[in-house]
Amino acid sequence: MYLSFFHFVLYFTFLFILSFLSLFSSLFFLLLFTFFLSLFFLSFCPLYLSFFSFHSLFSFFLSCSFSTFFLFSLSLLFFLLLFLSALSSFSFHLLFCFLPLFFFLPFSFIYFFLSFVCLFVSISFFFILASSFSSIFSFFHFYIATNLLYMASSNASSSSSDTSTSNDSSSSSGASYANASSSSSSSSSSNASSSSSSDASSFNASSFDASSSNASSSSSSSSSSSSSNASSSSDASSFNASSSSFDASSSNAFFFSFFF
Repeated sequence: MYLSFFHFVLYFTFLFILSFLSLFSSLFFLLLFTFFLSLFFLSFCPLYLSFFSFHSLFSFFLSCSFSTFFLFSLSLLFFLLLFLSALSSFSFHLLFCFLPLFFFLPFSFIYFFLSFVCLFVSISFFFILASSFSSIFSFFHFYIATNLLYMASSNASSSSSDTSTSNDSSSSSGASYANASSSSSSSSSSNASSSSSSDASSFNASSFDASSSNASSSSSSSSSSSSSNASSSSDASSFNASSSSFDASSSNAFFFSFFF
């Protein structure tokens, strides 16, 4: 009984150590695979790195941590199953201990053989199942990462298209406002130039009227002055002619009267 209990302690300790080693090794390999997968995306895909926002990166590692916790729970479940198998093997060993002594030695060898076979089968089954679950979760990690990358890239492209449309609308509104202001300024300047040209033409017309009135007044004054000068010259010539003829006739008459 003492040997069977000591054997159970050794067997349970060995099983406990192997189960925890398998548990932490599976977790370590899962985290290592997740790390190298994220490193692959961050190093070999620089196009995805620009679309990788902090939220998507945090969601990606959060999903990895949830899957790791789920795998840890499964590992604990399989550890409980191994513990139950150890208890069953211990009960089986106790059953063989109560058999007669001539049955103990061959059945003890059979028991050791069966216990080690069950142990290695359970450990191998645990590693196979852990590797399958790690591969499945790695596939889910890859699927979640690609979906997050696609969502981030679609959000980035939609935000860039929104900014480009807003820039186009603002530039078109600015251009229309500039065209409207330039057309209004050009129309006002053309109106001002037409009004100034009409004022200038009216001023030129008034100056032409003034020049024509000045010309008519100067021509009338010059004609009146020339006629007055001509009349005065004719008056002067007629007065001189009359005075000279009067003097000549009076002197002749005086000479004629004095001679005779």
